[in-house]
Amino acid sequence: PVSGWRWALQLFGAEIQASNVALNAAITACEKDKQWQHALFLFYTTLKRSPRSPGTLDVISVNAAISSCEKGSEWQQALSIFSTAPAI
Repeated sequence: PVSGWRWALQLFGAEIQASNVALNAAITACEKDKQWQHALFLFYTTLKRSPRSPGTLDVISVNAAISSCEKGSEWQQALSIFSTAPAI
């Protein structure tokens, strides 16, 4: 069986328009499996998209991405995400 974070990345790679709930679940799946790089991929790829797209980031997305960095001891990345939070 495909693990949660791999499944989430497969869906994202298929360019399925994700709702905020689905996007946040995908970032959280990566975070829970200590895949901070993949969580950040989802976060920053979504950030580059139009703010009007269904997969727009929200405070839950920011929190999940920061939490994934914390689990990976990547505090510099967490600060970088935090600095983008006012724009989200």
